[in-house]
Amino acid sequence: DHSFKKSGRRAGDDVGGDDDRGSVNDVVGDSTATINKGYDGEELQEIMDMELDDTVLVGLDETSVRSVNGVRVAQFLISTAGTSAERLQNFRLTLRAVKEWARVHGLYSNVLGFLGGVNWAILVCWVFKRNLNAPASKLLHLFFRTFANWKWPSPVRLSNQQRPPDGVNHL
Repeated sequence: DHSFKKSGRRAGDDVGGDDDRGSVNDVVGDSTATINKGYDGEELQEIMDMELDDTVLVGLDETSVRSVNGVRVAQFLISTAGTSAERLQNFRLTLRAVKEWARVHGLYSNVLGFLGGVNWAILVCWVFKRNLNAPASKLLHLFFRTFANWKWPSPVRLSNQQRPPDGVNHL
């Protein structure tokens, strides 16, 4: 069983716990894959150096596109911090706080129709990109202020690309 039970979580836990280890939950159709991997700085840099661009998506089926796209999205979100360890730490801390807030308020669940981890990360990234040097406490304040006043259902866009590149199947 790869599911997480809400009762098994502790306050302050990130998806992978509070020991700076990453965890990726990717739900595709009826299957759930859970990958837990602790990354040190060198391993993270190797992943970032892979630079999976749009060309890797050409000709893939939907399941493969979703799998590869998870890595691409993670790379994109992490790359917003640039090479600054402090910026990356501020982004991660803000994201952890937002995800914990969502869990506590019962708003963290793709399965139930709410936002999931990647969705929350994209929203945090939107605020982060506009306030790169802000500390986590300021980013958290700006996050709630921004999205409490957002003109929903206007989309939250991190880039101007509107459609997939040529040769990539629509999902």
